[in-house]
Amino acid sequence: MIAEFIARQLEHRYRVLVRSLGHGLTEELAWKSMGGRPPIGWHASHVAEAMASAAEAIALGPGGAKLSPTMEACAARRGAAPAASALSTAPAQEATSYATTGLPVLVAEVNRLSFLVLGALKSLTDADLERPPLVEVHPAFRSTLISRMVFLEGHLFHVTYHLGAIGLLRAEWRLEA
Repeated sequence: MIAEFIARQLEHRYRVLVRSLGHGLTEELAWKSMGGRPPIGWHASHVAEAMASAAEAIALGPGGAKLSPTMEACAARRGAAPAASALSTAPAQEATSYATTGLPVLVAEVNRLSFLVLGALKSLTDADLERPPLVEVHPAFRSTLISRMVFLEGHLFHVTYHLGAIGLLRAEWRLEA
């Protein structure tokens, strides 16, 4: 029952993400930064990577949710994730590696990963959600990400945060909400 609720919440947010990558968003605006903030494409690409991590953490295990070769290449060019203390500067540093990912590729990847996460959630019981994540958790989060449920709660918050950032950028570009 809890998994169904979270699935509905995530499904709604994933639909909003796909919608926000359309409706007047051009390839140029998707990768254009404003005021030094990361562009819409960066936020969406970052969420796609988080979706793959969530699917692996809750049901598929390490390597179970491969990114597309294009997205893998972008992540490889970006390099290792920054230390937790440097997270506030990470988007500006990473934005350029994603700029080679075209909008259609990004939309397809988000769609594919949303089906993967939601499908994984459908296979879980409430008891499964109380088990530890199936992936190694970053040391900075080990004391809090103790169950798949908590991992999903964090993922839901994380996706929502980035949707807000995308919405603000769309408003600044005078695009439909």
